[in-house]
Amino acid sequence: MQPKPTVVGREQEGAVLAALVAALAGDPFARFLYPDAAQYHEHFPAFASAFAGRSFESQAAWMAGAAAALWLPPGEWPAEIPIVSLIASTVAAPRQAEVFELIDLIVSAHPRAPHWYLPLVGVAPELQGRGIGSSLIGASLAAIDEQRTAAYFVATSRLVVPLFEKFEFGVERTLRTETSPEVYAMVRPARK
Repeated sequence: MQPKPTVVGREQEGAVLAALVAALAGDPFARFLYPDAAQYHEHFPAFASAFAGRSFESQAAWMAGAAAALWLPPGEWPAEIPIVSLIASTVAAPRQAEVFELIDLIVSAHPRAPHWYLPLVGVAPELQGRGIGSSLIGASLAAIDEQRTAAYFVATSRLVVPLFEKFEFGVERTLRTETSPEVYAMVRPARK
């Protein structure tokens, strides 16, 4: 039996971050930030918390077993100052400028209309391919559809693009810097 997707609060942040760290350990963008496995496991939880932690207060943090999706509502953005500080103190100095450049590209690709933003989503490797991610995304999009609002997601791996296309996201732009992996800015128009 599949775990049911539910909205979780700040008290579940540890479990959410653990699920995301496990799920994204091989993600091209996450490993661009932290290529070394030990460095990734040490610093990525803080990055994830700074990048999407506001979803807990917005009642937009979803979990289904060891799968999580952290959404930000229209007008809400990742915590810029903590992210800049964290990147400056944890990402290798020669890579920092390019990391900031890629983040700027991602920010510039946001739709102009009000939209929900999905900064982080992942399913623990041992649960992938069982439909848990689809269930999680479907449940959260159903809640967004009630508000008739667009959704924005940046696929950090080409492998997840088909899953989001299934939910009617379309690739608007492919983004990359000189040595970064390609990421795919995807938009799902508001439902009427």
